[in-house]
Parts: sequence; C-alpha cells; structure tokens
Amino acid sequence: MGSNEAATVTATGKVIAKGGSKARSLIALAAKKKKTKIKLKKASKDVAAGGEVTLKLKPKGKKKKRKLVRLVKRGAKAKAKITVTLTDLAGNSASERLVVKLKQ
Repeated sequence: MGSNEAATVTATGKVIAKGGSKARSLIALAAKKKKTKIKLKKASKDVAAGGEVTLKLKPKGKKKKRKLVRLVKRGAKAKAKITVTLTDLAGNSASERLVVKLKQ
C-alpha cells in the first residue's frame, strides 16, 4: 500500500496464539487447544509522498508482553492480525489487513 502524497499511517491489531506447552500430559494437550488473544498498542507516523515508514506494534502492558514471549518460547503458533490505515491531509483513507506469523 502506498501513497502519492503526504499521509499519516496508523496500525493496530491483535496477536492470537494457540498452544504453548511442549509437555505430553492431558492438561498440556488441553492447553494446546486454547487460544490466547493479546491486543497491540496503536502506532502511527507521518509519511512523505512515495516514502516508506516502519511501525513497531507492542502488546498493551508488561504482563501481556511477558505472556506472549512465554507462549512463543513454549512452542505456541502465533499470528498477528494487523490493520493498516493510510489517511491523507484531505481526510481520504485506505486500509488493508495483514496477517503475520510470529516466530521465536
């Protein structure tokens, strides 16, 4: 997604992690089916015409960040569903949804 004029880029989303236990017990097998949803903080930056910008989306809160890191280390399959919106000075906007796999 790009713009031929100056605009503001805004991104937000959530991470959905499934699993996160390498143990073989019945409790661990039940935990593998459980989904964990973690919201991401909103990030925005101004971008020049034809330019590029990098946004870093972080989990809301320290506890959520630690939980996400722990799940990924334990082998959870995590995907980030991100919505990126581009808004120009006239107020016109375009948005796009992205799905990104997270890995350790």
